[in-house]
Order: sequence, then structure tokens, then C-alpha cells
Amino acid sequence: TRFGFNVPAALAMAVTGRDGSDPLAWLSTVSSIALLMLVAYFAYRFLGPWIAIGALAFLIASPIDLAMARRAWGDEMLACTAFAMLLALVLHRVRPRGHLWGPLALALGVFAVWQKETGLLVLAVACLGYVTAPGLETRERLLLVRWVALAGAVTLGGLAFASGGVGNLYDVLRGNTRSVARNEYAQQYQMGGPLYYLRGFTALHAIPIALGCVGLVRTLARRTQPATSSLPHLHDALRVLSWFVVALLGVALFYSPKNLRYVSVVYAPLYVLAAALLHEAAHALAARRWGTLRDLYVIAAVLLTMSAAHDYQVFDNYFVERAIPDLATPWFTGSPNR
Repeated sequence: TRFGFNVPAALAMAVTGRDGSDPLAWLSTVSSIALLMLVAYFAYRFLGPWIAIGALAFLIASPIDLAMARRAWGDEMLACTAFAMLLALVLHRVRPRGHLWGPLALALGVFAVWQKETGLLVLAVACLGYVTAPGLETRERLLLVRWVALAGAVTLGGLAFASGGVGNLYDVLRGNTRSVARNEYAQQYQMGGPLYYLRGFTALHAIPIALGCVGLVRTLARRTQPATSSLPHLHDALRVLSWFVVALLGVALFYSPKNLRYVSVVYAPLYVLAAALLHEAAHALAARRWGTLRDLYVIAAVLLTMSAAHDYQVFDNYFVERAIPDLATPWFTGSPNR
């Protein structure tokens, strides 16, 4: 059912003329670079250059992203696909008529499902954001619902075709569910309650993720455009990112098995939200005469540089020196389930 990753992986092997895990790791690296470019464009286009710089500073040195970018997992490619969907979705919501951004967002959502089960939530957000674009009349929304139905049909049709039929697809999904109960590694390292992710985030990238969560709450609590920005679509762009993270983490917290790479799609949005929060805080401090905006930006740049250096040391310690093989939380807390 993951032919959305298997096909590009096979193409990478064909292009490089090599088999094994190296071409798949290179695919993850390329996906990571593409994700950086998408985040830079998204933040610069809708949020401003300073937020773009802050988001990139968090993402470039993220121990979690660096770990995924060098391994033969499909999670980095899924993260890139999901953020491309968010970009297309916001572009659709900015101009919902006469453009193909909306259908592109749906297509990327479908592609995400074909890569991994997490893609179901990516597609769900794409569908909801597609039909709720502001400024549309009821008749226009009903027409968009048809496109959503088509996206659902294409998704199921592709999965059924890849599985050799609907019956086989059902057997595959049921077999995946049952296999977790018999998987000793999954039972020891990929099971836990909602605190599973909190402990993992704290061990690897606590401050940026915490700032992102605060920025998320701040965004959803605000009803209007921030007074610190003249960019017309900043608020809607941040709300799309926020609701996306809420949807993904809301399900992931109570779903097992768990793994920090299983929520790979939320890190880039969280880093953008963290950068937006810092930008707003700088403007608030400047308004209270705690310093000029320029001085506050310099201080923020120094702190971001120090944070990035620390984050890289965390990555080097866990994934290079100690060669930890996975992003399961017990590897970093030393307490596997028994």
C-alpha cells in the first residue's frame, strides 16, 4: 500500500544504478532539501523574510529532521509532500477561483496516502481546507465537494489496484494491525500514552517545538490579523498550519504504535509557528520600548545561532557518536517497555 514511496525508491535505484539502502537515503536527503525550499518560500511569501529566516534556523539544525534526512525511511519524503500540500492549500485559499492550486493540494494529499498511512490525515486536511476557502458561494462549494469525492475515489482505487483488489487491500490492512501485537520491537519501543511524544520532543528539540505549540495556541486564540504585520494572508496561513498540527498530533497522541518519525509532517509547520511567535514577541517588546526592533533582531539572531549549534550537538551525540538506529522515544529516555 506504500507504492507512493516504493515507486520513487525504485526510480532512485534505477537512476543511481545501485541497490540497497543508499539510494533511499539519498531520496530522503533530496526530500529534506526540497522541504527547506518549500518552507523558505511559504514563510517569505505569506509571513515575511524574518519569519522565514527563523523557521529555516530551526529546521536546518533540527536533530529530528537531520536524522530522517540521512536514513532510508519514507518519513522525510512524506513531510515534504505534506508541506507542499499546505503551500498549495494556502495559495488556493488566497485565490480560490480560476487556479489549479486547490486540485493540486488534493492531488498531493492523495499522493501522501499512497506513501504512508499518516497521509490519510494529510488528505483530510487538504479536503477540508479546500472546500472552506473564504469568499466562495454555496454553489461553488458544492462543486468543490465533487473534487473531494473524486480524490477519495482515486485514493481508494490506487490502493486497491496496488494491493491486487479490494479484498487483498482489506487483508493487508488487517494484517498490519495484527502484526503490531506480535512485533517485539514495536511493543518495547513504539507503545505508550500521550506522554510518549512529550518525552521524545523534550529529549531532542524541546525549545523550538514548545515555542511552536505556544505559537499554535496564540494563532488559534486570535480572531484577527496581527497588528504587527501588513501581509494580508499571514493570519490564514498560520491558522492552516495550526489546524494541520492539531489534527495530526490529536490523532497521533492516542494512536499506537508511536514513533517520533511517524509525525514527521508536523515539525516544519511547528518551526514556522515558533518563528512567527518570536517575530511577534520582538514587535511587542519594541512597542514597550525594551529595545529597538533592530537590536531585538540581533539578539534573536544570536540566540538562534546558539540554539542551532546546540541542536547539532544533540544530533551528533545521538545519531553519529551513539549511532541510535531509530526515532523511538525509549532510545533517548533509556526506558523501553517491558
